[in-house]
Amino acid sequence: MYSVRGPDGKMYGPVPMEVLRQWVREGRILPSTMVIEKDSGFEVMANTIPGLFSPGPSDWSQPPSPYPRSQNTYQPGAGYTAPLTQQDLNTGWTYFGIGTFGCVCCTILALIFYPMAIMNANKVLAAGDQRGQTLKVLSIIFLILAIVALIFSIAFNLIPFMSTF
Repeated sequence: MYSVRGPDGKMYGPVPMEVLRQWVREGRILPSTMVIEKDSGFEVMANTIPGLFSPGPSDWSQPPSPYPRSQNTYQPGAGYTAPLTQQDLNTGWTYFGIGTFGCVCCTILALIFYPMAIMNANKVLAAGDQRGQTLKVLSIIFLILAIVALIFSIAFNLIPFMSTF
């Protein structure tokens, strides 16, 4: 049994796998739609559920081609997005936390980990999940503050040193 988080944020279900397949055929579930497995409680993107988007026997309108398929299925600009899990968002927030700790003790940590949090937020957003927007905005704001703090720190530490000449 599965539940679906709709684009409006509401939960639909729980429903069996066959109903999910029907919703896919109707266009109500996209590969980037978040689906929650009832027993485990894990939330994953729909395109990571085996068999949900694979064609069924009714989808074969033509016989298979006698020619072998190319092993190179990558097409530039095809909009490939890697499967996303909740872990990607959690990792981004962990990077944000380390960056915030870096603001207090070592600015270099902030300069390293805030961009990493921004990259994870972009990965989440590219997969169609808007939950990464808050992470991205906060990481950008805190990165700018860390850079300004570093500049002021260097400026105030250099002024006494320069006045001795």
